Amino acid sequence: MCEAFVCEAIVGAAPRLRRYVHALLAAWPRGDGGLSPRADQDADDLAQKSLLDVRREGSAAGPPCDAVLFRRATVLARRHVADKAVQILAGGGHLREEAVSGDSPSHFSSRHFAWAPEARALPRLPLDLRAILALVALERLSYAEAGRALDIPEERALARLAVARARLASEISGARRPHLVAFVPGGRKESESDLHRYADDLLDEARGAEIAAFLETSPEAARRVAEWRRQSERLRGAFAPLMALPLPPSLDFAAPEAFSQPRRRAAPGRGVFRRLGALFAAPA
Repeated sequence: MCEAFVCEAIVGAAPRLRRYVHALLAAWPRGDGGLSPRADQDADDLAQKSLLDVRREGSAAGPPCDAVLFRRATVLARRHVADKAVQILAGGGHLREEAVSGDSPSHFSSRHFAWAPEARALPRLPLDLRAILALVALERLSYAEAGRALDIPEERALARLAVARARLASEISGARRPHLVAFVPGGRKESESDLHRYADDLLDEARGAEIAAFLETSPEAARRVAEWRRQSERLRGAFAPLMALPLPPSLDFAAPEAFSQPRRRAAPGRGVFRRLGALFAAPA
């Protein structure tokens, strides 16, 4: 497969992958457009390594799909979290509070949803639950696509999403929430799995109309669906400032012109490929 296709896929995926990794490490954008420095650097380093790893492997296998990139980032994030835990247990490091909980009022702006309960509760969830929420709410993947990114079947991805949403709601309310509940209106059973699919716009038109009609008769089910949609909207809002920022040089892989201009000095710090192009174009 042509190298250019692989590079193009990497370039297009970089902003989304960066957002996903920041969600995994709970690195929140600040209201002034900045980020918590240590958490931001860790997330960007992890995103860069994911992109480089997949680019190296993708030249022979073809352009990487989102699931491949997200899977690689998830594996690296698990290792990162495990390494941090080892450092803490060994007394050789500690977690920065501003990178984990975001308790400093000066770091946030309400217009970015950073003060939304969902945004503040997300870092308290285990990494795998943050991952499924990020894949479905932020990246808008289907359950099958999210399952491929996490190396689990679609049904298990849905079950994990149900647990994640219930856990997120529990962290906000302080009360335990059930998940995968069966509603039985008028003798007909409606599983909560269909309600999740309805909340994420993953049902076909006919089944969606049936669930919409059911929600009009069940206030409790309607409340749950509205809660899940609110969770997703506020999480997307929390990361909106991150997506508005330019990519850092370490993630700026969009520089094919660097190879066609060997004598021209590129602006410093404009991406990995630019720096490599300048290196190989230097006279012997």
